[in-house]
Amino acid sequence: MDMPKVSKCNAEQCSYNGLHKCHAMAINVGGPEGAMCDTFAQTSAKCAGGSGSGKVGACRITGCQFNDCLECVAPVVEVSLNSDRPFCQTFKAR
Repeated sequence: MDMPKVSKCNAEQCSYNGLHKCHAMAINVGGPEGAMCDTFAQTSAKCAGGSGSGKVGACRITGCQFNDCLECVAPVVEVSLNSDRPFCQTFKAR
């Protein structure tokens, strides 16, 4: 199974964000606040080198139609800010 690519990320404060591309090897989605990007890191370091081909490693939002046994099966994923927190815009309730 191929992990879906993060096609766009508007969380510019994240250390993994460079030119709206995710540079983390893989992100995790889901937590107590819902479909948030748990990999979000706001530090003084900017880790936005490389190809910008971040992917979704795990999704803990079992109520999403793209969740299959905690794996994301969406073709691509977009992340944007929601109340200053990175939110998976691809989330769709079952």
